[in-house]
Amino acid sequence: MWALPLSHTLLPTHLSGHDLARLVQLFVFAAASLHWAWLTTREAVAPRADINAVWLAYVCLVILLVGGSTLQAAYPLIAAKELLMFAGLLLVSNVVASWMVRLDSFTLLFRLLVLGALIYAGAVLTLMTMTLTAGGLFDPWVALIGFDNPRFLNHVQTAALPLLTVVAVSDGDRRWRRAALLALGLSGMLLFLTYGRATILALIVGLATARWAFGRKANAYAARALLPTLVGMGLMWIIYLRWMQSAGYNIAVEELTRPHHRGHLVGQALSLWKTSPWLGVGPMHFSHWEDGDAAHPHNIYAQILAEYGAPAFLLLLGGAAVWVWKRLRALQHAPPAQQFVAIGLWGALVGVALDGAFSGNFVMPVSQLWIALTVGLVKAFVAVHGLRSHHNAEQAPLVGRGRWVRIATSGVLVIGLSWLAIQSSLLCWRTPFPSMQTPGPIQGEWRVVTTVNPRFWSTGFF
Repeated sequence: MWALPLSHTLLPTHLSGHDLARLVQLFVFAAASLHWAWLTTREAVAPRADINAVWLAYVCLVILLVGGSTLQAAYPLIAAKELLMFAGLLLVSNVVASWMVRLDSFTLLFRLLVLGALIYAGAVLTLMTMTLTAGGLFDPWVALIGFDNPRFLNHVQTAALPLLTVVAVSDGDRRWRRAALLALGLSGMLLFLTYGRATILALIVGLATARWAFGRKANAYAARALLPTLVGMGLMWIIYLRWMQSAGYNIAVEELTRPHHRGHLVGQALSLWKTSPWLGVGPMHFSHWEDGDAAHPHNIYAQILAEYGAPAFLLLLGGAAVWVWKRLRALQHAPPAQQFVAIGLWGALVGVALDGAFSGNFVMPVSQLWIALTVGLVKAFVAVHGLRSHHNAEQAPLVGRGRWVRIATSGVLVIGLSWLAIQSSLLCWRTPFPSMQTPGPIQGEWRVVTTVNPRFWSTGFF
């Protein structure tokens, strides 16, 4: 997870950090599809396919609506690419869940995330220190390895920091607890420099709701989450006042209160939705109408409404809300020895859902993988401990396994995701500025000479 942004510095590439991350992500999807296809052929370890009739009807209706939205889009092939990408994310979450079958699997993974956070933050802060000591003008945002925009790092922190805290508060090895505390402190330093407002809000709400759900048991977790992070932020404030300001870097306080076109972009999404309220304008097609500000509305919920239409929006949002609510209720019943893991997963899941209302965390490649990881870990944790919410007690009639249907679906995903990875790699080989190319011009008035508004590629619009 942390090697992905670091690879931009380690690999000789002409691509931007965002574009390289997207390309690597697509190959991760292809690998996940191959692994999932292999699992479906092994009856002993294949994921359980018994589903109830209500869920089957729900899935069929969603497929019908989303398929209709894709077919009526201005560019159905680009819409299909968006759907393939989200299918890849679901596969990644399922593969993660299939790996996390033992408690020590969680311990190992969390420790690896701590190690990655230490290496990444240490590399960035080392670059900043070297630049400051060399003199001259200073812009710390340029040192954020692999993230072309500091917000992309903030999106990652929303999911990563709650998971790092799990190690800080519950790992059996004192050295790893100290390493996690250090990682939180260094992350706090970067969080201060990037002033990620949505991330801070998401982390606070995640902690507050966990305190409500788990009671006093969450106090120790909250203390380990807050103190090192705040110490890191305070330390970076001192460094900023003492050295960074004199080197030419100034934090514009007025920027902290500016909406940065958020209202305008959501308004654009709603205007698009009104042009096609039932099926939407098509997946990814917010990026078809150039407005000069952003290729996505910085709000995953407004984006789905505009691109998929009201019926699909209600079904997708309702299904996701039910899934999240059931898993959160199940996490509350975790065994006492695993309560801190449950609290960390709770904070990460709540955080990314809230962050999605203010940012592009659901459309940027690295944060997408962190969200898939979070979802996979929640699924695995609930399954390993056999946790159930009160709403899981009753089941509708089950339908059969449909093994051949699963194999056929896996085959389609293998072909689709492999094609997407290969086609994208050929495009990146031909040009340092890959884009979603279309036979005709984009819709709307092109108000800027050049624009870098990442969504799929850095050149966000078609």
